[in-house]
Amino acid sequence: MCVTIYEPIVEQQQSEYKQIAETWTRENYTTDEIEHACATNEKLQNSQKQLEELRKSCAEDEDVSPAQEAQIFELEEAIVLYTSLLAPYSRAVTSVENIHVPKAIAIVCKWPFYTLFKDYLSVIVARSIIPDMTSLQLSIERYITNICNEIPLPPPGKFEVAIGIDELRLHIWRPPLNCLPIIQNVTVSS
Repeated sequence: MCVTIYEPIVEQQQSEYKQIAETWTRENYTTDEIEHACATNEKLQNSQKQLEELRKSCAEDEDVSPAQEAQIFELEEAIVLYTSLLAPYSRAVTSVENIHVPKAIAIVCKWPFYTLFKDYLSVIVARSIIPDMTSLQLSIERYITNICNEIPLPPPGKFEVAIGIDELRLHIWRPPLNCLPIIQNVTVSS
């Protein structure tokens, strides 16, 4: 099982990426294009900020006036316009905070506990990146080490091992030696 997530680059690498991006921008855009892109990007950010503030104030008020609706429409239209104007120059104004790097997390095992691994990875990744969920107490890597190296493989038969992540319980079990191996989500037809 493998999950790929995208994380912001770490602070130690931000200055290096910033230098690379600035060098690339100077080599691929003229000074006028860079100035145009920066000015358009500033207008875009201002319009987005104004729209966000206006929507917050409208959410607090129960009645939205026609003037506010018109202002929201104008700001949305301006955002679409600035975004389309910025499209050819978007790389010229990319900030380091917007750069994300892929991080792949995989569990490789000779035992066919695919559903367990999928559920386990889904829970730890969701809790690490979704702000509304309970955050993890340890790093993702530590949880992977736990399932790979520290949780015992149950012997064949009636025993099962429970893995707990907060209130969630996942179970590992192996069928007795005289039964078919673990096969889940597979249809056998004749």
